[in-house]
Amino acid sequence: MNIGKIDGIGAGGKIEGAQEIGNKKDAAASEGIKDFMDSMNEIQNEADAEIAKSVTGVETDISGLMIASTKAEISMQLTMSIRNKIIEAYNEIIKMPI
Repeated sequence: MNIGKIDGIGAGGKIEGAQEIGNKKDAAASEGIKDFMDSMNEIQNEADAEIAKSVTGVETDISGLMIASTKAEISMQLTMSIRNKIIEAYNEIIKMPI
């Protein structure tokens, strides 16, 4: 029986190109997190702008101020909830035996 070389597997049984795929997934995940944080920051900045308009007397639209403030509050709660889940998952991984 003649068993030929399997293409794509290098020395030590490592799959060639796996590191590149991992790097692409890491880049996609970090890009997604960056986009999420940018959108949360934009919502917070919009709320800050509405507050500044209200305080300076430029605009007296209370409903717009309340909507922007509530959106900022909810986005902050979402961000903190995601952060807590990530920390919880990290702690569970640390507890796993090797």
